[in-house]
Amino acid sequence: MPKNKLRIRFPELFEYQKKALYDPRPFKVLDWGAQSGKTRFSLYTQAAFVLSSGVTAGENLWVTRDGKFARDEFRLAGALLPKEFIRESNRSDLFYRLTNGQSWWFYSGLEPDAFRGRKWTSVVFNEASYCRPEGWTEVVAPRLRGWALFNFTPKGLRNWSYTELWQRAAQESARWFRSTVTSFENPTNPRENLEEARRHMPDAAYRQEILAEFVSDFGQFFSPAPRCWQGAFEPFEPKARYAAGLDWAKIRDFSALAIRRIDVFPHRLVYVERLPHMNYTEQVPIIANRLKAYGNPPCFADSSEATANELLQNVRVNVEEFAFTGPSKQHICDAQRIEFEQAAISMPATESKIRGLVEQGLLPVGTKIRPMTEEQAVAAAILEDEIASFEPYLQGGKLKLGARGQNHDDVIIAVMLSGEAARTGGGSGLPFMSVAGKTGATIMR
Repeated sequence: MPKNKLRIRFPELFEYQKKALYDPRPFKVLDWGAQSGKTRFSLYTQAAFVLSSGVTAGENLWVTRDGKFARDEFRLAGALLPKEFIRESNRSDLFYRLTNGQSWWFYSGLEPDAFRGRKWTSVVFNEASYCRPEGWTEVVAPRLRGWALFNFTPKGLRNWSYTELWQRAAQESARWFRSTVTSFENPTNPRENLEEARRHMPDAAYRQEILAEFVSDFGQFFSPAPRCWQGAFEPFEPKARYAAGLDWAKIRDFSALAIRRIDVFPHRLVYVERLPHMNYTEQVPIIANRLKAYGNPPCFADSSEATANELLQNVRVNVEEFAFTGPSKQHICDAQRIEFEQAAISMPATESKIRGLVEQGLLPVGTKIRPMTEEQAVAAAILEDEIASFEPYLQGGKLKLGARGQNHDDVIIAVMLSGEAARTGGGSGLPFMSVAGKTGATIMR
């Protein structure tokens, strides 16, 4: 064999990988679920290309989700390149120059200007849904002289991986190959682990991450199982255990208190109240009395009103502060979403809600409507409205979670905080589990 020739040997490939590798079309879009091997497959594909290309100089581009991933994948690529074929390795600028005239560059997909200006022989966008779309549309595509491969796990119907790549591959199938692979199709992923993940992930997240489905980013965030609506307001039981959540009023919101019983499964939301607008000094005794009436359970309170929380603590209310950050809010929202989908909590419902679920065949005919006072009926209606109007929305170009339009989310936030108090402070010991690790929560003592 001539000195500068190399036979590339891939590791054992799965059938879906072989199909993608050997398809002759120059543009490939791989919508593959988590742990399906998309990053390593893409590295092997581009490594084989840069090693087997001739001595004519060529520039090859690897684009990934951020700088850390670029550095990690630069090191992984180095392990695939025989040392005798590497003329130069630059750990600062992340590139290899090979003896056959090829160069292989690694960049963050968040900074497309950094790889602007070159003519590229091949390009891989790894985890493309996290990369900025102009890296492809404005920087690479106009100057590409060879092939392109895009891999990703879906991030919604508004992400460019769907609007620009997936749809284009469908419209231009003569030159674009596309492939959908679920995490189940990788035989090295234990099936029982993937099935277990269904219990601990929101349905939309599971469908995207594991089943590789494109799921709408927008619309109602919570979808409680019909069984959730068979709860009732309940008085204090001395032998029971409870956890509470308190959301302090913002500019246009109300303060809200939610109390759940946690020594049963599913948990029971037994008390909900939205306080009228008033000074915090007036709200403190009302809230303190409500909590003490239920045995002074652990209560997580929004940390934005530190003075009010301190006033509650001064009267010996068992309050801990919960700091809302982007990750911590996402965490409690996801945990609540799972709890609703798994019917791991029961809630009071209005008569119209029960009647509608029965008419739709989602609850058995004859399901009893729990008696409640006029005040309780108002609280139940508020809870229903807030669950229905809670959704993702865009603000300042960022995706956020909350009430749409002029609606409120104070009660549902209080419910979420009571759930976090149960998982973190209440210690119910019951089989409902939170998002793995609880890394999103910031608890301030």
